[in-house]
Amino acid sequence: MTQNHFPPPTPYSYVPQPRPSVSFKQAMRNNKRYLWHFSGRASRSEFWKPWGLWVAVCILPLIAGYIGWIAIVFNMGSQPGSAFANFVLIYFLVYAFLVFALGITFTLMTLSLGWRRLQDAGFPGALWLLNFIGIGIVPLVMCMMPASHNGLSYDGPQDFNRP
Repeated sequence: MTQNHFPPPTPYSYVPQPRPSVSFKQAMRNNKRYLWHFSGRASRSEFWKPWGLWVAVCILPLIAGYIGWIAIVFNMGSQPGSAFANFVLIYFLVYAFLVFALGITFTLMTLSLGWRRLQDAGFPGALWLLNFIGIGIVPLVMCMMPASHNGLSYDGPQDFNRP
């Protein structure tokens, strides 16, 4: 006969569990569903999978832009007002608009996600705003930390039992 060494559960003995790891599809679904939801928590997989996708999406135009800049530098001998000079101007305008639009989209898509991830790690979500003053590496390092039991204090009633 084995004995149970654990006391029976009481309403006050609830220990918060960390958010479960989710698949890539579920992480993207949660990112879309909770885009403007700042209360609650996000697991590490729920943060890094969409964040990594957005970084990849933003890096591809930068690589294409650098390749275009190299091609332009090798053809700088053309006359002002030529077809090539007009192409360069249009290229830079389109490229600047694309990079600006991707930057705004990346910011909006990851704002609440980073906020919730910091809360899951036990930090105030407002620390995610450090990205806007140039020290964005600090919140990213904090997002690498495991879930904290203090993260439950950031959950609202609507956050319990959400996927």
